[in-house]
Amino acid sequence: MTTENSTSTLGLFVRMILVLALVILIIYALTYFLKKSGKNIANDDPYLKRTASITVSAGKTVQVITLGTKAYIIGVSDSNVNLISEIDDPDLVNAMNLTADAEPSGKAKDFASILAKFTHSASESASLGLKKQQNRLKKLNSQNEDEPYGR
Repeated sequence: MTTENSTSTLGLFVRMILVLALVILIIYALTYFLKKSGKNIANDDPYLKRTASITVSAGKTVQVITLGTKAYIIGVSDSNVNLISEIDDPDLVNAMNLTADAEPSGKAKDFASILAKFTHSASESASLGLKKQQNRLKKLNSQNEDEPYGR
């Protein structure tokens, strides 16, 4: 009777280990599937796009997100998302969207290479903005010279 009892106990123990391994395998497979399917949902939005991304360190990236005629440079870590800057130049944002749409979605977009393509056009628009600012300041100075101080 003791040999039968020890055999059935050993059989139950082996069966319990196999069932436990099966449950752990099912949990791992579900976790993997949910992580993989969750990433594809966010990329289907036609209005909100991630046009560029660069990994700064493990778990930390800088990304460019476009929404309409504006782009936002954000820092993303495991626990935070921070707004770094906002890009208001609609020509630059449209060019970034076109470039991001032209590249295959499976290929990772390198922030530095995308930004380098637009450095020339961005510097031109910045120089135009500076020229407008200089002209406005010249007009203000000429108006101030015409009017006496202390009215």
